Amino acid sequence: DLILQGDVIDISAWTLIVEGLISVGRATEALNLLNGVMKQGCMPERITFNAILKGLSKAGRINDIRQTLHEMRQKSIHPDKVAYSILIDGNIHYTAGAVDLFKPLIGSDIVLDVDRYSSLIAGLLKVGDVDFSMKVYEDMLRVECNPVASTYTIVINGLCENKKIEQAVDVFQ
Repeated sequence: DLILQGDVIDISAWTLIVEGLISVGRATEALNLLNGVMKQGCMPERITFNAILKGLSKAGRINDIRQTLHEMRQKSIHPDKVAYSILIDGNIHYTAGAVDLFKPLIGSDIVLDVDRYSSLIAGLLKVGDVDFSMKVYEDMLRVECNPVASTYTIVINGLCENKKIEQAVDVFQ
């Protein structure tokens, strides 16, 4: 209503409202608010988009996440470590069809922590995307994020469950 009434508040206030809506599970309203704010010419910040991504991830709304990531990139706000961590923490990577959301990570300068890499790999293996999970694993090594025992367990177990025994042995050695 504040948009329609012509009142002007800054993006920080809008971000707080978006975060509040997200915290009570009202992702659709938060997304509608963000779209309304942008139509009024107010430029969202990275933190605003990250709040939206958090709510959409928890709700499993892959198409809305794709659209939000697209809007971010259009506004030269490229997803960063925080954005990808939000998606991983929201367990969106356990959803079939979400793999493409994580492809920009490979070869980028974004470095996640070992727990998030491990979680991402686990999710990808769970949905049967062995090839991309191994790309993530190799990229993890490329950026010198050293796997821990649980990472190896996730990779080896996931490969075995996907009947990739030779690859599991290679990781083990």
